[in-house]
Amino acid sequence: MNKNSWLTILALIVAASLLVAACNRAESVSPATEPPGAQPNTQAPLPPSEAVQAALAISPPGSSGVFLFTDDFQDGEADNWEATGAWFVEQSADLYVFGATGAGGAWVPGGHDWADYIFHAGVRVERGALFLSMNVTQGGRYLLRLDENEVALIKEQPAENYAVLATTGPIGTGMGRSVLLASQQGHIQVYVDEDLWIDYVDANPLTLGTIGVSSLEDSVVAVDNIFVLQLDGILPTGEPVVAPLPVVEPVAAEVVAAEAAEVPLEEVEQSFAAEEQEQEEEAAEAEAAGALPDLVAFQVEFDPNPVIQGQPFQVVLYVINLGDAPSGAFTIRMHFHAATGVPDCNADFWGLAVGEGGTAFCTSVTNANPGTSPTEFTVDVEGEITESDEGNNLYTPTFTVEAGQGGEDEPVGELASPVNCSADPGQTSVIISWNVPGVLAGHLGFRVYQGVDSLELEEAGPGLRSTSIGDLEPGTQYHFDVRAYNAAIESERDACSVDVTTLP
Repeated sequence: MNKNSWLTILALIVAASLLVAACNRAESVSPATEPPGAQPNTQAPLPPSEAVQAALAISPPGSSGVFLFTDDFQDGEADNWEATGAWFVEQSADLYVFGATGAGGAWVPGGHDWADYIFHAGVRVERGALFLSMNVTQGGRYLLRLDENEVALIKEQPAENYAVLATTGPIGTGMGRSVLLASQQGHIQVYVDEDLWIDYVDANPLTLGTIGVSSLEDSVVAVDNIFVLQLDGILPTGEPVVAPLPVVEPVAAEVVAAEAAEVPLEEVEQSFAAEEQEQEEEAAEAEAAGALPDLVAFQVEFDPNPVIQGQPFQVVLYVINLGDAPSGAFTIRMHFHAATGVPDCNADFWGLAVGEGGTAFCTSVTNANPGTSPTEFTVDVEGEITESDEGNNLYTPTFTVEAGQGGEDEPVGELASPVNCSADPGQTSVIISWNVPGVLAGHLGFRVYQGVDSLELEEAGPGLRSTSIGDLEPGTQYHFDVRAYNAAIESERDACSVDVTTLP
């Protein structure tokens, strides 16, 4: 595993999620409780709580995000997918997967406005080629082409114009693999199982759009355990592992063009329009009938529980719409008692359909004294949504802190400084990178300061080795200083600093 990349843990959630018939499937675990009157969720089911916590196990303090979409196909349906050709949900014993024997494709029309997200799929290629697509709009898409010979990252922009950006692999055939694609403002990363295989920066990026899968004639492929996760944080830097090299010439752009025609962007765009029209009609019908949404603060989970003093922990927040109308966009907030020193956890939801649930998370650290304190998980904290029941928007779980056990993770009297600070300038932004001298015992993360006045710009979690500083002036020299910190002290000032001039 790439130890410098906290994102790779997301691949572990389903590293063996899509297996051949001889392998076992982990049983899904639902949240421990159900709200009164809850109906079966036929939209996007809540991610299993154990899987959520596994996925976020080493997220750095200060990170947060929202699950935009999940589907494990265990209900026997491809919920909220639009499919063409040979794509169907298939059953083998108690395992359901989304697969194809032949040509065709599928995509999620409701994701047309997603941006800066992570797309995971458990995959299996028995024969032929499988495509995973992200940032799909009428204007283009990124495609990851998987076959027995190679893994190729491809860009279509504008429609029907293709470029092969990077090649590696192959992933092999007849076995389950975990494949994760991440896209953030042109920074594209591809992980296979625990390892970073492709790290590419696109100067003219596609930043918006949905996900999709597709296959070619004579192909036998399948996907499972799909999730789309939007994160508030910077993708880590890292060196791709030396993956198996392709044994054939890289796929040519003209070949990709012929293959990608199986799912033309025009057809995808038409589905976006149909999805929006359907949502507008449903909202209009609900309004005419006097129907209202009912957002419920469903459940909160802490991991670990009790929280360990001075150690990172996650809080996972569940919300569901039990009303008779879609909700529209809203904000949720987790508020901690001031004595804990934990900042509020806020997440913006795109809206929930009737019966739809959603999940958000954040990670943090507390050095509060051992004990218990109240918390407040509030749904629609700004009060923007008119609901049929305004009395179930608040959930008040108890937050319990346990004393740390001592050792290298406890705050210490002196911190080693980061090393090898460097800067990659843009016109109005700079990416600051650094390394660490072995183990920084007890550190909770890093702080980046600007200039002699020590203005703190950014905080980064302990697993990160870079951060992006924006809102800078073109052609201007800046001084940045990176320091490690714990609950009590920081590392030495200017021990890891860099001077850089932004591009004119």
